[in-house]
Amino acid sequence: MIRVYRMYLASFVLAGAIICGMNMPARAQPTIQLEDWQSYAPMAEQGAICGAFASIMEMQAITDPRLGRLWAERRTYSGSVIRRAAELEGKAINDDAAIDDLLNRYSMWLLNQFSSPDDTTLMDNDGRIAATEMISDVCVALFESADEAILAKYPELVGTTQSNEALARDLDAANHENDELIGENDELHQLLEEAETELQDALDELVLAEAAATNAETAIAEREAIAIKVAKLEKQLLAANAVVENIAALKTEVATLQRDNSRLRADRDRLDAELDAAVLALLTPDDADDLADDAAAANADTADADTSED
Repeated sequence: MIRVYRMYLASFVLAGAIICGMNMPARAQPTIQLEDWQSYAPMAEQGAICGAFASIMEMQAITDPRLGRLWAERRTYSGSVIRRAAELEGKAINDDAAIDDLLNRYSMWLLNQFSSPDDTTLMDNDGRIAATEMISDVCVALFESADEAILAKYPELVGTTQSNEALARDLDAANHENDELIGENDELHQLLEEAETELQDALDELVLAEAAATNAETAIAEREAIAIKVAKLEKQLLAANAVVENIAALKTEVATLQRDNSRLRADRDRLDAELDAAVLALLTPDDADDLADDAAAANADTADADTSED
């Protein structure tokens, strides 16, 4: 029984959903509330737990029709236990849908015990232990009684049942295999955490690289702006140098003009003296004296004017 159970361990949740969907009544049905019972609720719950487990294991019909049929008959037998408990409790059940509803609810509960919230392909360790002990303690004896009646009615199913010893061995093997799966799962989670850490480190480095690239782009833009300013200042400096050079040229030209002016004045004075001498040579002595006096006065005025200009 548990050999195939191990093979289908990863598919329990899906199998349970399919089974519950197949067995769920199409219309609203009265439900069995065991908490309202007084005396025979434990008996009915035993049938519900074993019937729920049989419902899950019935999925083995996919690969072994005979074994799947055996589990279907075990489920039916478990339902008869619930029906008998209801009769003893004084709550007769006239509709199989109420039993199907109870088995469906217990199937989902059992699946929750077998599966882990983080990874439904693995059994939660605490839930697995509790469910395994419950099935071993409660259902083995019930299934043995069921098998006697089932094999008597359907002899073609002989060979599909297991002894208690074989069942216990398979349960131990399933527990050991699941422990190994849990260990492997822990290792995978550790590797995943390490990979996530490495990925985060890589992302952090990428962020730093992007920030450095942004800073580099900003520095390049600032350098280009400074280069533009430097080029503008260089043009202004060249213009200023040109002005300075023009001023120097003007100063040189002014100095040249001043020298030429001085030379021309000297030439003028010389020519004036020669002219005066020539005029005096042509005049009488008295006229010459008068002209000399006038010339001296004129020269004095000219000298004063030149001094003022300088």
